[in-house]
Amino acid sequence: MPNNPKYRYLTSKELLDLKEHFINYLASQGITADLWQKYQRANDPQIDQHLAAFSDLILESVYSSCELLESISKNTWLFYSFDGGTIYMRGLILESEGDTDLRELAKEDFSNWNDKVGQGRIKLIKAEKPMDKPKAREVHKLITQGSFISRNRSMYERLLQMYD
Repeated sequence: MPNNPKYRYLTSKELLDLKEHFINYLASQGITADLWQKYQRANDPQIDQHLAAFSDLILESVYSSCELLESISKNTWLFYSFDGGTIYMRGLILESEGDTDLRELAKEDFSNWNDKVGQGRIKLIKAEKPMDKPKAREVHKLITQGSFISRNRSMYERLLQMYD
């Protein structure tokens, strides 16, 4: 019977990128390369169990250490940060429809950002809520809803300054 992962299975590309870690994981479980190949030839259910367990191990680590998530659409740009048992959301919304697409502005230098968006068209939004689940589960939930792990710290910092 397949063992479903807590989050999701890693993709083939992710597994390939983590090949050495996966080999070490298998070794820690007492599985040699020969035994793993035997499992593969026999399509043994243990393959699925180990892939699920390894996926959970990796994703639990990544999600637990995540500091910032981002979600962006044509007229909404949101950031989620985590502190203690609280999720903080900060973002902006373009209040009027037009040619401006935040996904395109996100790729540009922010020095003349207000000129491109137009004065008075940005609404800042913020919210916070206590985490209902462990942090890794909350991060996974937001990712399944379309967020992604952000490396855009400069925009997040700039957004925080806009609240002052």
